[in-house]
Amino acid sequence: MSRTARLLILACLSLAVAATTASAAGEHLHWFKKGQCTRYAYQKRPDIVDQGYAQHGFLHWDGWEWSGHAKASGFKVDRKPHKGDIAVWQPNVGGASSKGHLAYVESVTAKHKVKITEVNWNGSHKPGKRTLSPSYAKKLEFIHRLSSK
Repeated sequence: MSRTARLLILACLSLAVAATTASAAGEHLHWFKKGQCTRYAYQKRPDIVDQGYAQHGFLHWDGWEWSGHAKASGFKVDRKPHKGDIAVWQPNVGGASSKGHLAYVESVTAKHKVKITEVNWNGSHKPGKRTLSPSYAKKLEFIHRLSSK
């Protein structure tokens, strides 16, 4: 094989590796519609969907499905919120639709209030913030980071 052919092959392999690395973060974003809670949750925590797809081939990700898919993929899911979690509403719980709802936990106060950022709550397609009372938060499930096991 000529030196030119070897260089061409190496260049193509380098481009393929770079493209794969660049697309790895957020490669499933196209699965989620703009302005939806699922898209915002994926942007904040792509690890959940990426693990679910890689391990089990999960393709369907309505809000209510996230906690079950996360559990199956090794994430700890419980009713104790922590900063960086994804909050999961099951269908028709706490004002959620029949597809559930998701939000990102920004912080938890000393009085156990949960500060979240979410999209598409009451029709707003831009991120909005609100604070959940401890009694309201107990209705939800929280997906922790893998390191929080």
